[in-house]
Amino acid sequence: MLPTEDKIFEVLRENADKHILPYYKSMDAEQIREKAPGNLVTEADEASEEYLTKVLPKLIPDSLVVGEEAVYKDKNVLKCLDADQPVWIVDPIDGTYNFTHGRSNWGVLLSLSYMGEIVFGVMYDVLNQQFIFAKKGEGTYICGADNIKKPLQMTAPDKPTSQYCGHVGGAQAWHFKKLNPFCGQISNIRCSLHDYWSLVTGKIDFTFHSSTTPWDHSAPSIIIKEAGGYIAAGADADPYNVRQRQKYLLSTYNQADWQEMAANFHSVLQKK
Repeated sequence: MLPTEDKIFEVLRENADKHILPYYKSMDAEQIREKAPGNLVTEADEASEEYLTKVLPKLIPDSLVVGEEAVYKDKNVLKCLDADQPVWIVDPIDGTYNFTHGRSNWGVLLSLSYMGEIVFGVMYDVLNQQFIFAKKGEGTYICGADNIKKPLQMTAPDKPTSQYCGHVGGAQAWHFKKLNPFCGQISNIRCSLHDYWSLVTGKIDFTFHSSTTPWDHSAPSIIIKEAGGYIAAGADADPYNVRQRQKYLLSTYNQADWQEMAANFHSVLQKK
């Protein structure tokens, strides 16, 4: 069912070259607007999603596409996630705020869901021409412009979780100040892709997001699991579910660390 990752990379590279990079640091005010306060969309987001929505179903006949911008315009698009067909889930530019301000923390997120289960996910760091991807049961890999694929494995450091540093997102920075007594430094870089990228490459120790939108978290969820990490939602370690609206998605090295951190975090935040 699934095409080779090289074919998917080819589509993502072509999309970035034609529909994203020409806009980077080149947009005027008329090409940027707010969908909601602080939530930006650009002509680049729309061009990227339009292209991927057209091309991805050609890779898997009868597959559907759920894109962030399409859902914003019509919430009924989310019903595609309940279908029996394969569903591509697209974030055409993750980190749009950073993209519009000429920063580097942005990229493209893509996953494939089948019967509600994520079977493939890829994070594309466009500026650095790197992919991190995972297939169900086959591990997590990083791949650069040389097309050499190297496995990634998450390993817990020799320090207490109270010293773990991480990235948070999905809400304003002040929302997470209550977590400060239970961990080391926390940062909000306004890009889910680079939150998870930093975790799986060992630059941080955890990620914690207040929402679980599928375009932001479905690809990273399989990447974290296939790299040996642990990711779950709520205080009760609910498995990430692309078909459900969940809250407070925490990921780290293993289940034991997750349980310790979740108990502390949810002692000061709402459990559901």
